[in-house]
Amino acid sequence: NKKEVLNELSANMGTYGSIGSRVGYLQMLKELVTQLLEHPIPEVSDWATRYLANVEREIELEKIDNEKDHIS
Repeated sequence: NKKEVLNELSANMGTYGSIGSRVGYLQMLKELVTQLLEHPIPEVSDWATRYLANVEREIELEKIDNEKDHIS
């Protein structure tokens, strides 16, 4: 329940490189974080809720970028 641990987790989960669409990776990340929504430590489940919202937003933006790239 230390805030620093959750901050480091966020930083590490957001550090990756990719070639092509990131949708597959982001959906895998979404599935992983979804498992933490019912974590017994409230700070962890709250973090998961916030992080999941960000991942879902990133997925939608990536899909838009993918569509834009195919149209161009």
